Amino acid sequence: MKVSVQLIVHPDDDAAAAPMVREVFSLDRDGLTPDTLGLQLAEAQDLLVAVQDTVITHQVRDCGPSLNLRLKTSSTVQTGIDALVGTVTPWSAM
Repeated sequence: MKVSVQLIVHPDDDAAAAPMVREVFSLDRDGLTPDTLGLQLAEAQDLLVAVQDTVITHQVRDCGPSLNLRLKTSSTVQTGIDALVGTVTPWSAM
């Protein structure tokens, strides 16, 4: 059995713009056993990280400086945003 999770981001400001679709997680399971039911902890964490990364990336891109974010920096270079799932670098995906 293969399971895919897609996240669809609908733009607020431009009705003509197409929604962004991103596959954030894929799981391929052969031979169902009691140990392979549902998601393993690492798989669930991977799914959460992928969703958070996608959501944060689009929020930062859409709202930008108006969010007044506390950015992690290395010298003078912005390296990420601290989030529940760890440090996210949204500008690397823009």
